[in-house]
Amino acid sequence: MPKPLSLSFKKHHILFIAILFFGFSTVGHSGAYSWKDESGRMHFSDTPPANQTKIDVKPLTIIESNPVGNTDQTVRRRKARQADLLRDMQQASKMRKEDKAKRIEQKKQKELRCLRAKNNVKHNARYNRIFHEAPDGERTYLDDEQRKSYNKKLHDHVKKYCP
Repeated sequence: MPKPLSLSFKKHHILFIAILFFGFSTVGHSGAYSWKDESGRMHFSDTPPANQTKIDVKPLTIIESNPVGNTDQTVRRRKARQADLLRDMQQASKMRKEDKAKRIEQKKQKELRCLRAKNNVKHNARYNRIFHEAPDGERTYLDDEQRKSYNKKLHDHVKKYCP
């Protein structure tokens, strides 16, 4: 039966792997060099050529300026354009939200009109006697011809308000 590994062996093993990992990772950060020899051939290496000395290269910094030298005025104009653009974008966003809310409200109104039209058709089909009530409370019942006309009008409303 194999013996379990001791705790000290595990620690040494992990330490060895960590040293290897960090040792190889520093190699990846070394620089790359290229040069031409006397015959014009390009060479690439991670070490500089033996006959050259190390040259320190300063990083390039680009400073934006106006050719005339009016950097303050240029910055003010840029900031004003940015503010105008931001204001226009906010207005456009607000208008889109308002349009969307308006479309949603119109859709709800159309659905409500459709539901009312369908309910009126059901009501008309359910009851044989349809009447109109005058302001004084007197009822006037529709005859067959008036009822057919009223039924057609209700179906036209369904076609108009329901998709």
